[in-house]
Order: sequence, then structure tokens, then C-alpha cells
Amino acid sequence: MVFSDKDKVLIKNLYLLKVYGPTKVMREFPNKNWKKYGLDKLLKRKRETGTADLKKGSGSACTKENVSFVE
Repeated sequence: MVFSDKDKVLIKNLYLLKVYGPTKVMREFPNKNWKKYGLDKLLKRKRETGTADLKKGSGSACTKENVSFVE
């Protein structure tokens, strides 16, 4: 599941300030259709690294060079 930057900030603040877990966050925002597994991963990354952002280089490898190489 992909969270927008705004969603990440919201979830992080609920986790830090109100001590909300994944289930409580899902109950507060049922229209977002977030999955517990995705929230668990996001919060685990927050606890372990101090940030909810992905590691550098963990994005898509679909660059123009890679696409040209594969073709």
C-alpha cells in the first residue's frame, strides 16, 4: 500500500502524540481503506529508523536506461 506524504505525517502524529496503533488509526479514518499490514509496516519503519520514509534507492528501477536495456 502506498501512503501519500500527508497520510504519513498524519499517521506518524497519531502514533507519537496520541499513541494510536494501526487498528485505532483504521477506525478513525475508515474512508481511507488503509490495511492493517501496511500501517504495521509503516509504524515499524518509524520505530526502527525514526522516519516513515523509504530508504534511498528502494524505489522503482524503471528508469529510461533500464527500460532501453531490457528492450
